[in-house]
Amino acid sequence: MLRRRHPPNPPPPAPEWQRRFDEASAMILSRDQPTWVHDRLNDLHRALDAANDTASRLEATVQQLDPDKTATELKQALRQQARPSSPADADDLDRRVATLRERFDAVNDMINRRETIGRQILNTTADVELLAVQALRAQTINSDPEHHLDHHLQRLDSDLRALELARREVDGL
Repeated sequence: MLRRRHPPNPPPPAPEWQRRFDEASAMILSRDQPTWVHDRLNDLHRALDAANDTASRLEATVQQLDPDKTATELKQALRQQARPSSPADADDLDRRVATLRERFDAVNDMINRRETIGRQILNTTADVELLAVQALRAQTINSDPEHHLDHHLQRLDSDLRALELARREVDGL
């Protein structure tokens, strides 16, 4: 029996930040730049990739934990706690509410961390786009590109540290 070959699944589309980053990097590198600019862009791309991977892992974990179900179960337990049927039931409900609240807080902490990483990825991408504009502007008007680049690269260094810190915090969970 002959089996039909199915083409392999196409790779998932690149995230939006990557397209924007690649376009900005291409603009920056389309003109002569010091070698360290290329190195810095590579470092940023690696950090953005790592941060994106971390955000994706957080997203998968959050989806697995079902935040809506977590919130619903806590709300139900809180309602039951407000009107216990007996003193013994009240103790059990207090314990259940405490446990469900911890679970709810843990899930929301992961959601908040994922959102923080997402915002940092967007901020870093926007800073790289600004660097591209400033680099091209400096060369177009014949001003000192090193002067313009230095300020923006300091900003990107700050972004790089923030991305790495956010990723390390999540990895430490």
